[in-house]
Amino acid sequence: MPLSSMLEAKSETLELLAVKNSQGMAPLVEASNSSSQSSQQSILGVGAGDHVVRIYVAEGISDTVLDSLAIRLERRRQDVATEYIRTSGFKIPSPPNRSVATGVHSLQCGQSCGHVAITAGTIGCLVTIVDESFILSNNHVLADTNAAHIGDAVVHPGPIDGGTSPRDDVGTLSDFERISFIATDDNEMDAAIARIVDGKTVSAKVTTVGFPTNTTATSFVGQEVKKHGRTTGYTEGEVVDVSFDGFVDYGGQSAWFVNQIVVQPTSPYTIFSEGGDSGSLIVEKTTNNPTALLFAGNSQMTLGNPFDIVRNRFAFNVIDHD
Repeated sequence: MPLSSMLEAKSETLELLAVKNSQGMAPLVEASNSSSQSSQQSILGVGAGDHVVRIYVAEGISDTVLDSLAIRLERRRQDVATEYIRTSGFKIPSPPNRSVATGVHSLQCGQSCGHVAITAGTIGCLVTIVDESFILSNNHVLADTNAAHIGDAVVHPGPIDGGTSPRDDVGTLSDFERISFIATDDNEMDAAIARIVDGKTVSAKVTTVGFPTNTTATSFVGQEVKKHGRTTGYTEGEVVDVSFDGFVDYGGQSAWFVNQIVVQPTSPYTIFSEGGDSGSLIVEKTTNNPTALLFAGNSQMTLGNPFDIVRNRFAFNVIDHD
C-alpha cells in the first residue's frame, strides 16, 4: 500500500479514536487498576507501519477496552489491518545514576554532553551554518527543555559524568526549537544547536559509527539503522513506523509529537537506547546517511525526529570529515 494511503489511514484512526481533539489531549498513561479507564485515556499514539496501522496503548489496558476500540474502528473507511502495541509510553528518561567513560581519548560525536543544568545527553553530530560549527543534539539536552538561555554553557562530558563549567565548556547554546506543552499544539522535533567554543576541537566522527554523510536517508519500514549513544554505545535497529503521532512524557508534562520515526532493536541487541542516549544521530546502517535525531523511548522502542525536518529548521549542513 502506498505511504500516502497509510498516512491517510493513520489520520483517520486518530480522528475516530479522538486521541487528540480541540479540548486537548488524553492522559499519557492511566493506571492499570483504574476502575474508570476509558478507551481514550488508554491510547498513547498511532503510527503508520508496513501495511498496518499500529495503535499504541497503555500496558494495563483491559481486553474490554480493546474490544471497544475495535468496534469504533469498524467505521474506518480504509481497508487496513490494525495492530495494538502495549507499551509503558514514550518518555524522556534520565540517564542511569552512574558516570560513563568515553572509551576514546579524542572528543567525538556520540559522547556525553549537556547543558550545565541537566544530567547528560549525547552529541549527535557536528553541523555547519555560514562557516561556523555547531553541536546538534536535543532541546532537552542542550537547552534544558526550554529553560535555558542563548549563550548558556554546554559541557563535555555531561554534568552527571563529571563535566563542570567553565573547565569543560565545549559549546554555548545558539538556537533551539521550543517544545510546546499546550494541549492543542503539534511538535515535530526536540532539537537544539550549540556553537563550539573557540579553541575546542571536536571530531565529526561518531564513535564506533564513523563519519556521517551530508545526505539524508528517507525512512521506510524495515530500514536498518544504527547509532552510538552516551549510555548504550553502539546499537542497531530497524524502523517499524515511519510516521508516529503520540504523547511523550517530559517528567510529568505531556507533549504531542507528530510524524516521528519509531525504531526497534535488532538481534543481537535487546535495546536500542536508554536515558542519556538522547541527541544521538540515527543513521542508515549501510550508508551512514542520517535518518533521525533520537529523543525519547522506552524499553521496547525509540523515537526519533525525521532528520530533514531538523535540518530544514536550522538550515545546516552535516560535517562529514575532519
